[in-house]
Amino acid sequence: MIKTKALATVNNTVTPIFFTFKNQSMKRYSLPFSLLIVAVSTLALSSCGSSKANDPQPGTPLWATGYPAVPYGAQTADVVLQTDKKSNAYYVISEKPLALTPEQLRDQVNAPTEPSIKFKDKIVVEANTAKTITVSGLTQHKKYYAYVVSESVADASMQPDVKSFNFTTYYRQDTASFKSTVETRDALYLIYRPEKALKYPDQKYPICFFMGGNGEVATQGQINVIRNGSLAEYLYKGNDVDMMVMSIQHINMNWNTKFIDEAVTYGLATFPVDTKKVYMAGISGGGFGCWNYATDYAGKLTAIVPISGGGNTGKACNLKPLAIWAFCNQTDGFVAPSNSINMVNAVKGCPPSAEVKFDIFPDDGHDVWRRVFDQNHSDWSLPGKNDHEKVDIYKWLLSKSK
Repeated sequence: MIKTKALATVNNTVTPIFFTFKNQSMKRYSLPFSLLIVAVSTLALSSCGSSKANDPQPGTPLWATGYPAVPYGAQTADVVLQTDKKSNAYYVISEKPLALTPEQLRDQVNAPTEPSIKFKDKIVVEANTAKTITVSGLTQHKKYYAYVVSESVADASMQPDVKSFNFTTYYRQDTASFKSTVETRDALYLIYRPEKALKYPDQKYPICFFMGGNGEVATQGQINVIRNGSLAEYLYKGNDVDMMVMSIQHINMNWNTKFIDEAVTYGLATFPVDTKKVYMAGISGGGFGCWNYATDYAGKLTAIVPISGGGNTGKACNLKPLAIWAFCNQTDGFVAPSNSINMVNAVKGCPPSAEVKFDIFPDDGHDVWRRVFDQNHSDWSLPGKNDHEKVDIYKWLLSKSK
């Protein structure tokens, strides 16, 4: 530690000057005058500097590189802002293109007169600090126009130009196709992506591949999987899940595992997938397809939810690396519950294995999946058959990772 003494001259003799003070315990301490001055000066300068650093800076604010930005999804958009000075940022989102000066944009936020403006706000943006505002309530597959400008908080210096964006929102669950060499056709599928996956596709997200049963078989070129309480229908009704879902449309009653693998391979290559979180669910015939695909391609999956299906018990030990949650009804006139029971028992007979869960609902009928996919489905209120604890397969799936 460097010690400094303040010096005073008395009768031509240089003498150090000390100040004495008491602390709370009434002990006496001496402090050289120079150190006292340095301490007080440092405190004053520090206080002054801190105050000035936090004061808004005058002058026109400048956007940081990459800002502003308006990433969008199906029903929301993020207005992402950052400036070099503390500023007031103004934005509007309109249903038609507008010609606005910076001052007009600010006026439309403060006192709107343009009926096409559906969303607007003024946001205080701290200097060099990114801020994101999420705008909700956008309509799917609709074109919007966004305008942003910023002014200094210190002296109201306004940027000379309005930043403009136009975008068309996505569908929550869109229809697309891939080329199948196994079935020699353009295979249709539905792809659901959560808002964050639509807005930020540079990140990675879980995915679930869904397969319908014989009731969802379609004529080539048609989508028939949004029905019968399927996962695709659950999403179509406006429900959200925190994973992407690719619902594969089939045209044959019996699922070909090589065709399923084409779809899985395509999905993994096309969408921003977290390959540690790849799931599969199937109902009825799709439940059989789920079991059979998993026994042949277990290395591509993390967890499966086969419902009212069955599989090859001779290959059950191939499923050891996977987490499994199977379901069926107590009474099923289409697919005997023993199909699910035998597969579950066969997997459990191959220790050590990953988690294996099995629920049998006290219902009559085949479509147990309506309960599984939808916690609010009326089947949960069936008289005398509502004593089963509700299940949350989405939370369970998301907890599974390679």
